[in-house]
Amino acid sequence: MSLFQPHLAAIRFGTGRSPVHPDPASAQAMLDALSGPDSGAAAFPVSPMDDVLPWVEPYRALVKARNQGDADPQEVLDMLKEIRKSERRHWLEGLASTVSRGVAADDGFRDRLTLFWADHFTAAGRGAFLRNRVDTYVDAAIRPNVAGKFADMLKAAELHPVMLQYLNQNTSVGPGSKLAENRPNRRLGLNENLGRELLELHTVGVDAGYGQEDVRQMAELLAGLNVTNEMEMVFQPGRAEPGAEHVLGFSSSPRRDQLQDILNALDYLAVHPDTAAHLSRKLAVHFVSDTPDEDLVASMAARYRESGGDLMQVYDAMLSHPAAWAPELQKIKRPVDYVTSALRGLGADPHALVATARETPRQTYRDLVNPLIFMGQRWGEPDGPNGWPEEGAAWITANALAQRLKWAMRASSMPGVPAMAEPLQLAEAALGPLAGERLRFAAGAAETRGEGIGLVLISPEFQRR
Repeated sequence: MSLFQPHLAAIRFGTGRSPVHPDPASAQAMLDALSGPDSGAAAFPVSPMDDVLPWVEPYRALVKARNQGDADPQEVLDMLKEIRKSERRHWLEGLASTVSRGVAADDGFRDRLTLFWADHFTAAGRGAFLRNRVDTYVDAAIRPNVAGKFADMLKAAELHPVMLQYLNQNTSVGPGSKLAENRPNRRLGLNENLGRELLELHTVGVDAGYGQEDVRQMAELLAGLNVTNEMEMVFQPGRAEPGAEHVLGFSSSPRRDQLQDILNALDYLAVHPDTAAHLSRKLAVHFVSDTPDEDLVASMAARYRESGGDLMQVYDAMLSHPAAWAPELQKIKRPVDYVTSALRGLGADPHALVATARETPRQTYRDLVNPLIFMGQRWGEPDGPNGWPEEGAAWITANALAQRLKWAMRASSMPGVPAMAEPLQLAEAALGPLAGERLRFAAGAAETRGEGIGLVLISPEFQRR
């Protein structure tokens, strides 16, 4: 085993701190932990969808009364403000819980995978009740499925209310549907957003050779999916397009069970050879290199095909390949990865992070929310359905580096960071033998403890993984 491997396991595949007694079989240890219970989700829960439901009926009733002239419009605005205030609190605690999971994790592989797949299935909240529910979506659809079959995650993500509303599936009506036929004067139409992103981003990828007709057929197949007032997915046959659809070799039935046709199509796309290639490359790019070794990608794709999309097998192929353990740190940490790994290296108390979000939210805005925005990664609000960029150049700009430096210089004073944290101890805990002599000298020669810690956190070694 290379001297660097335990540290690479922590930095490249985990959340940034090597274990005190590294397991010689660190790759297998990560896989074993991933197949076990999810202690992070249990210790640091996020708000479930049930928390928003008590607002739904009273708000809709008030809006209806206002529209009928029986309620003051200001009452509606006041209730909406209360909903937003309550939901914003859940959102803030969700961010703190996500970071805390990474800080507290034994190795962090599950947490990194959750962030990867949440980005792959990018969604942002829409509407009064789902605006701040991305963490709820990730905890329900993504995190429980990171160690299972890709088909299960695909179905959970595509059919979740947050995804359906984000990609406007709730507005999609089949042009030949009963609803369109009965209401010819209404501007009802097919929305292709979900069908397009399902193919282009979530499964086979843009290079698979599909065409616009495949996108349209997929959109017609999905027509009928909607979101109920109880914030649940529902299939409404009256909005569905009649007849069979044909997408990349898949053909639906003559619509005896249209929802089952959708599930069958998702199962088909999940094991498509182009999906295997697309996902394997994305994983290798994210965890290893912007330009990954082609044999690494091929090995992962082959394991994906052989296992029918068993993600544990794909991770095993990645972690078993020599290219995954090249000692050069090639990837730039995204802001969320950077902040989480810094707090983990500093030995921050994860429970204090959550307590701060709950009790003094302004502090969490100062320490987490606003710094992430200034570094370029606004929590829960990606730039588009394709998620956050992977290329290091997207994150290492003059302004972004200045913001990282500013945050690094005061990280040691954040709530939950122990006062005994020392620069050289941080360098050893977070980087081990990957910390260069220049960094060790600078950390030890700093005039103050806070500046020394800041120098470690802003160093090129710490910025990379």
